[in-house]
Amino acid sequence: MAVNKELSIEETLDLSKDIYDSEHETTVTVYLTDSNSPYGSSTRLTEGTDYTYDKGVITFLKVQSDSVYCSFKNDKYPGLELKTNRFLVLNPEDVGKSTLAADMTTGLAVGETFAMNLSTFGKDEKVEVDFGDGELKEFTLSDTPQEVSGEVKGANIKVYTASGVQLKDFDASGMKLTSANIFKSKAIRNLNLNNNELSEIDLSGNLKFNSIQLDNNKLTTLSLTGLTNTKMLSCDNNQLESIVFESSASVISEISCSGNKLKDLSFLSRASSVEVLDFSHNEISDYLFTNMYNIRELNMSYNKFKSVELMYNTKLEKLNVEGNYFTYSTLPQTTAQEFVYGNQNPISIAEKSFMVDLSAEVTFKGKNTKFTWKKESGSVLEENVDYSIENGITTFLKVQDEKVYAELTNEAYPDLTLTTTLVEISSKPQEALATLTASSEAGTEARLVLGAKTPKTVYVDFGDGKMVECRLENGYSTLTAQLGESKQITIYGYDESYYDITILSMSNVALEKVDISKLKELSTLTLANAGLTEIDLNNNILLKELTLSECDLAELDLSKLTDLTTLVLNSNNISSINISNCKKLTSLMLNDNNLETLVMPELPELYKLSVTDNKLKTLDITNCPILRELYCTGNNLSSLDMSGQTDKYSMVYAYDNNFKFSTLPVFDIHNPMNYKYTPQKDVEITVDGGKVDLSSEYMVAENPTVYTWTTESGATLVEGTDYTIDNGVTTFMKNFDENVYCSMTNAAYPELTLKTIGVKPETTGIGGITSGEGIKVENGNIVITVDGEAKVLVYNTAGMMVRSFDVEGGTVVVDGLAGGVYMIDVRCGSQRIVKKVMLK
Repeated sequence: MAVNKELSIEETLDLSKDIYDSEHETTVTVYLTDSNSPYGSSTRLTEGTDYTYDKGVITFLKVQSDSVYCSFKNDKYPGLELKTNRFLVLNPEDVGKSTLAADMTTGLAVGETFAMNLSTFGKDEKVEVDFGDGELKEFTLSDTPQEVSGEVKGANIKVYTASGVQLKDFDASGMKLTSANIFKSKAIRNLNLNNNELSEIDLSGNLKFNSIQLDNNKLTTLSLTGLTNTKMLSCDNNQLESIVFESSASVISEISCSGNKLKDLSFLSRASSVEVLDFSHNEISDYLFTNMYNIRELNMSYNKFKSVELMYNTKLEKLNVEGNYFTYSTLPQTTAQEFVYGNQNPISIAEKSFMVDLSAEVTFKGKNTKFTWKKESGSVLEENVDYSIENGITTFLKVQDEKVYAELTNEAYPDLTLTTTLVEISSKPQEALATLTASSEAGTEARLVLGAKTPKTVYVDFGDGKMVECRLENGYSTLTAQLGESKQITIYGYDESYYDITILSMSNVALEKVDISKLKELSTLTLANAGLTEIDLNNNILLKELTLSECDLAELDLSKLTDLTTLVLNSNNISSINISNCKKLTSLMLNDNNLETLVMPELPELYKLSVTDNKLKTLDITNCPILRELYCTGNNLSSLDMSGQTDKYSMVYAYDNNFKFSTLPVFDIHNPMNYKYTPQKDVEITVDGGKVDLSSEYMVAENPTVYTWTTESGATLVEGTDYTIDNGVTTFMKNFDENVYCSMTNAAYPELTLKTIGVKPETTGIGGITSGEGIKVENGNIVITVDGEAKVLVYNTAGMMVRSFDVEGGTVVVDGLAGGVYMIDVRCGSQRIVKKVMLK
């Protein structure tokens, strides 16, 4: 239903002719839209507060912050809803007033021409432009772009739209703009601000873009909201370090962001429908393209890729990867008919070496690679005179007066000639950086992981006298070889500059001795399943992550490792450990050791502690205020203080200990399902005078415990016949030929059933009564025989006491009772016998 685009609060909106029916009820709902929402959300206005309605006439009581629309329903047509177009509710003085649509600052000189191409959604719609002197110049626009221009009078250029008019196309490219505010032009479909000097722009209020062009500006960040309808984004040749899509860009098909400083493409995760993507000339080194099924054209040239997976991008037609760090062995496999891959950056090799390993580049698609070594000046070295080469591994035979480099060609990739960086030819390095002496058999596979603070090449002798090259750049590198006869693994470098090894890891090789004293920059050390009985880390005080699992360490003093954050010492024989100065420790793993007592020092950053499968009887964690994960299963803990935490636990595993209902730790936890406390070890008990005292478990958190006694063979004992129980204390009424045990349940811990060890109770009796043998029925009477003083209580089946008397000893006859079942309770001091009898 068409209504005016603006309405004063002093006017009425009379739609009675269209929606009012005196015989049927018409209801109205008025909605306030949110132009800043990418989802077109709206809220319902309140009748009587925001507006009134009477017989098809609406009167607005207050100005609204955004456009509104009305919805009508009539009970005669229950499936029909009528709506108005959106309109503004304004103060009377604001109706018909022009709206500021764009506010810009230009670097053009006074007298130069400022030109834009603009359009609106209708025909013959008015806009006014202030070219910098406060004077407004009127232009008439239509729904196709046309030039709007004028002489610059000042730096501040403003565009105003007439009442109800919205800009559709906005092109102010090449106008030396240093700022552009189009925040109020919420309906712009196509924006072109190319070739300006913008260092920032806020487009968060513009939610209808079909295309955005921001090429050749000075933008450093770009955050876009409401890309629901956007199909094209171009922001080439800026200084962008980040692009953020605040919402899904599900229909965008073309993105170009070349010539920037981008280091990641995470914003593409919201743009899975992209068909054309150009992010050339950036600093990207990695991205997973597997979700971009529709991509047809991909230009990733002049970035920092060393490898990329494109086998799932089967619609690729054009692919450009030149200017990266690909080699023959790492060029992507692709179905693209147009594949540009030439002009790769040089392969990084050692700056100084006696050998160079390029064995990964030997053969491709049945074609062998040709290796040519040249001096820096360009003269060619002679094979078998200056160097020898076998399977891509070059060994230099003589020192040269210049640095040299390799040139690689392969007929499988005719457009690509690879080169290496320059290397200074030298003899073998003699400086031992670290040694690891093994006890494993020669021939055992050794896998060594290394990383360094600065790029370099080190050399490793795995015990056979041969050096293997290991290039260390970003991250870490892995070498795998067989252990040689000497069983000594040595890492070599040329001088002290090679000492900055930061990562060293080796697993599944038994070691007798490790010398890493020169590696003072070491931050990560892993020696797993190594069998070490001792290790000296006094020089490695910068260690942050240390793993010495599956060794044979008994004691360990790590008090000098003040930067340590992660410590893994699982499966050793540790009974003592000093971590008193490891204040930065966040994760500690001590599973499967010999710890009996562990009092944690003050560790203000410790988040996770795991001490499962030790022999712990004492564990003190009160000095760990932010501990959130605790794993202490498989110990001998019977109590644990978990108070003093600054927040709730997220995970606690405490099963397979000696906890009982009364001693299970009580604490706050985010999700109770993450508190694992069942099963527990069998409860130790003793029998004293025919009694077992489990009164400590009788009441837990106002929940009574249920006790069930069972024989070892599985028969359930009967309370009142086999035993009595009072406040958790069991008194046995007879002897048993086999062990019995008690199972306990409590509603406070519904998943846990506590079970005692098996015991064989022997009742001592009361003055001649042994397990009820002195209580009999004779001639319709109850006969009780005792040797000493006792108190006798007789109860009927309703629980009422029907007799009570004291006896000095001898035989007592209880007569005058009606036929039925009675419970006889004989007490002497702390001893008690209860027996059920029947009178006929």
